[in-house]
Amino acid sequence: MRRVNGWLAILWILMIPISLVMGWLDSVVYVSALSLWALVSGHWSAWQAARVEVAQLEDAKMREKEDLVAEVVEALLARTNVEPAETGR
Repeated sequence: MRRVNGWLAILWILMIPISLVMGWLDSVVYVSALSLWALVSGHWSAWQAARVEVAQLEDAKMREKEDLVAEVVEALLARTNVEPAETGR
């Protein structure tokens, strides 16, 4: 989707001088279609941003629940024969 949106952005940038030269900005139909496109693409972008934000929040909640340090220590203890050091005092 990023590639498609990038090409669409370039297309619309190129359409600015073409629209001026061709006189399309005087057309109510053209300006209405352009406004509808702006409305749809704006809402689409906001929806995509909200989806990303929800995914990030879910990922953060999942990371809060897991204890990575304890998991690493358990894995090390399971794979090695590490014994607690004796304090010979």
